[in-house]
Amino acid sequence: MQGLIFVPAAAGVLALAYGAYLIRWVMSRPVEHPRVSEVGRAIQQGSAAYLSRQYRTLAGVAAVLFALIAAALGLDPARAAGLLDSARAKLFAARAERPAP
Repeated sequence: MQGLIFVPAAAGVLALAYGAYLIRWVMSRPVEHPRVSEVGRAIQQGSAAYLSRQYRTLAGVAAVLFALIAAALGLDPARAAGLLDSARAKLFAARAERPAP
């Protein structure tokens, strides 16, 4: 029974390896029709717009929750603002590392 604990982890690693293989295979295929590239770019632009909207919505919800939790815990407003500024800086750094569409 002890040896079975690694089965889910091994299955996960195999699934990730297979996914990486499929990504590499699909990306190596030539584009046979220019319309395919157009559709791909449109999908990238749409998904980038969707994620941008999701990030803005999530940021608003997180700010409200942060304010409520900070008030409930009685945090000093200056310290709470510092924590929020640190989180904002990390968010912008993560977005800057994301490749442009």
